[in-house]
Formats: sequence, C-alpha cells, structure tokens
Amino acid sequence: AQTLHPKTQALVARLEQAVVIKGGLARWEGRKDDWNSYCSGTVVPTAMALKALTLAKPQSPLIAQAEAYLASQFQGYGWYSTWSTSQVVELLPYLAKVRKLNWNATHLQASIEGGPSWDFSKQADQTLRRWGSHEPRPGYFPMNEPKALKVTASGQGVLVWTYAYQVPGSAAGVVQAESSSALHLNVRRSIWKLKTPQQTGDARKGWIREQWTGTLQVGDEAWMELQAETDQSADYAVLEVPIPAGLNPTVKLEGFVLEGQPFAEADSTDEWVQKPRIEVHPDKVVFFFQHLSPWAAPRVRILLRAGMAGHYRLRPAKLSLMSNENQWTTCDGLALAVQEGGQK
Repeated sequence: AQTLHPKTQALVARLEQAVVIKGGLARWEGRKDDWNSYCSGTVVPTAMALKALTLAKPQSPLIAQAEAYLASQFQGYGWYSTWSTSQVVELLPYLAKVRKLNWNATHLQASIEGGPSWDFSKQADQTLRRWGSHEPRPGYFPMNEPKALKVTASGQGVLVWTYAYQVPGSAAGVVQAESSSALHLNVRRSIWKLKTPQQTGDARKGWIREQWTGTLQVGDEAWMELQAETDQSADYAVLEVPIPAGLNPTVKLEGFVLEGQPFAEADSTDEWVQKPRIEVHPDKVVFFFQHLSPWAAPRVRILLRAGMAGHYRLRPAKLSLMSNENQWTTCDGLALAVQEGGQK
C-alpha cells in the first residue's frame, strides 16, 4: 500500500474477506508459535492491518472495529509493550488522513441518561498513568448491577466509551474448572503430497513436498502437519485426527527424511518439554497433551500412504479439553480422491 503496488487492491480485498470470515477486525491474531516475535499477539497485527486499510481503502467499514479494539487495549500510558505502543503511535497519522481528528477535546461533553454528566474540557490532564493502572478515568461511572445505558456526547473530540461489569465476589480466586470457559482454542492443518526420492533422483533430499491437489494414486504418500494453539494455559488437551479408510497413517518416523531433514521416532511432534501420548486407531490418530501453553503451539506430524482407491473425506481434526467437554474446536475438512494406477 505504501509503494502503490498494482496488486494492492487485490490484496486488500483478500484481507477484508479474511476479516469477515474471522468475525471482524476486532482482534487480528498474529503468529502464536513465537509469542515474543515482533508480529505476534493481537495489538501489532491489528495495527498493521488497520494501516493497510487506511492507505489502500480508507472508506472500509472495518476501520472503526480495529480502532475500538486498539483503544480497549490501552494500559495506563501505553499498550502491551514498547514495540506495540510505537506501532499504534505510528498509526495515528494514517488515521488522521482518513478523517480529521480533534485530539484536544475542546468543549467535549458527555452525559448518561438518568446519571452524571462530564465536561472534559475542564478535566485535568491525566494522560500519563503508571503501567496497568486501574485508576478511574474521567467519566468513570460505577454500577451495582448491569443495565442498559444511553450516552449522549456533544462538542468536538474523540470519546472512547467502554462498558464492563464485575460480578460481586469475582475478585476471589477463580475455580479452575470454571475458568476454562474463557479459553480460545485453535487447530490448524497443513497437508502436502510427497514426491519420493526415486521420483526426484536425489536420495539425500529424501521426500519432497508438493502442493496438495486433493488427488493421490495408490501407493502415493502425503504429509499431514497439525498445530494446536490456545491463548491461555490449558491442561489435558486431546487432538483427534480422523483418518479415512483409503489412507494408512504412520507416526513413528524412524529413518524418514523430508527435504534433507531426517526424522527419528520421537519427531512425530515438536513438543520438547513433554511428549504427548500417541494412540493410533484404525480410523483415527489421537494425541494427548498434558499441558498447552499460549507461547508454544506444538506441531504433530502424520505420514499418510494411499492404500485403496476411492473418494474420501478428510474429516475435521478436533482439539478439546478433557476438563471441560464444552471447550473444543475443529479445522476444515478436505476432499480426497485416490486413483488406481500407482504402486501397490
């Protein structure tokens, strides 16, 4: 967008399409496999996506959602980190180009129907706060119970209003079984068709990944990799991977070489702290994780061999918690056609 590349509009259209599928630009997630990277988490990816929209499509209706989310993540005098704060501050000139903003809040007034009113032009400057400050901001209005509110604003300026209600007694320790309902689980699946060393003529490189087309011949092999993610610590997670009848799974990868990288039996997963328990059934492969952390997204690997011709469906893989049957998520299913003519 900054270089006016001819593909900018097409890429922005794809970005908007992905945003709609994920439910809006209210929490655009970055990579979770490396939480400490610059583009991980949610604040920086949301700011970068918002910057692209302000440059390439300033009339996009998704801009307001992203602004509201970034405003809700403000913590006292900054955002999650120095890096994320710098990215949001760098975003402000782009927002100012979309429409004129008055940051001085002159003559800005707000009132709650049946409640108090505030004149922000007379408020003392309280923009500098300690990190993670929970001190009442100007316009703070405590309530004894949740209820509908009507806020009226007049004047010039930017008014950010957030609504929160704390259940009486919630300051006490939260029971572990009840806290699991706030988890956000995610499972991703990647699959490739494999070209054998005999086909490539280079045994040292081993098997080579090719783009997945959904079609295999009898004897062909495919590589499936799944990634389990959570935004909070979770204990005793189960990843169930259904295997159709036309494929034979292998998770013990002793002697397997993929693109020059040799695998041993323990390399069916990259979880190095504590290896998951693996069970291979006729119709599925199950991985049991004793613990999932938000800063690590373990990957599991399954080698598949087409053994019987036919049309099949790779059913969605399911990630769930053993402590709460209501906490689960799935990935998309895939169509698979196994044709005759390969190696028996």
